[in-house]
Amino acid sequence: MKKISALLSALLIFGCSQDNSDSSNKKNDDQNVQKALFTEKDKEFLNFVIKDEFETLADNGEVNLTEFYPIYTAEKITSDYGQNEIRANNLYKSKQFFITGKIGGIDAGIDDKPVVNLKTNANYGFNSPLLKFNKIDQEKVAELNKGQKVTLLCTGKSEIAGTPILENCMFLQTLEKQMIEDILKFEDQDLSGKNNQYKQAIFSFVISTLLFNRASNNFEQCSVVDNSCIQNISKTTSKEDIQKLADNLKAQFPKANESKEKMKQSEE
Repeated sequence: MKKISALLSALLIFGCSQDNSDSSNKKNDDQNVQKALFTEKDKEFLNFVIKDEFETLADNGEVNLTEFYPIYTAEKITSDYGQNEIRANNLYKSKQFFITGKIGGIDAGIDDKPVVNLKTNANYGFNSPLLKFNKIDQEKVAELNKGQKVTLLCTGKSEIAGTPILENCMFLQTLEKQMIEDILKFEDQDLSGKNNQYKQAIFSFVISTLLFNRASNNFEQCSVVDNSCIQNISKTTSKEDIQKLADNLKAQFPKANESKEKMKQSEE
């Protein structure tokens, strides 16, 4: 279960609400945004939320990140490629997603770069996914063990002789650290194009931070920003107030919201 519920779901309201503000209110107030993002309470909130998100993800729980990156089991990916490679490529090739499973083997591949095999029942395990890692995380593979359960962010490549190949795999700890850094230095931008999943995920956490901050007057009732604090803010903030806050925030991020709307329309 996610620890953060009602107010965080305002992200959906934020993304779907109509923009009724006039053009004079659409200018991005960079100083106010930066000030809001860099309060000490904001940092507490972000660290708590992101840590909870990744801990829950590692335990196969429901998280907000899967709205941007789907999560698949090694068994499903192998099965999909076994049934229809063309259809599987449409689903996985060049796409980023989370994959979860148990390690079946850890080997040194070409140039001694690590390759991890995730255990499945397909063809007695001979066609189980092979995972290759990004440069940053290659050394960390030495800390893994056979039989260990893992969840990683990978990019689908294709398959060779019935074996799905995933590349640029990243440990959750690496992604967590990277996301916190990028959230704190976020500036209004077009969210479409390359890495649009990542940019949209970053933006969602930026907005959730600002919503909680403004709904609670910089968390003034919280000595510590924790689950109890966040749930209390969620319970005491009305839907009307959330909508007002969301509408105000829309005007501060015109580039991000315009690109989100265009991407939404292109999917319909």
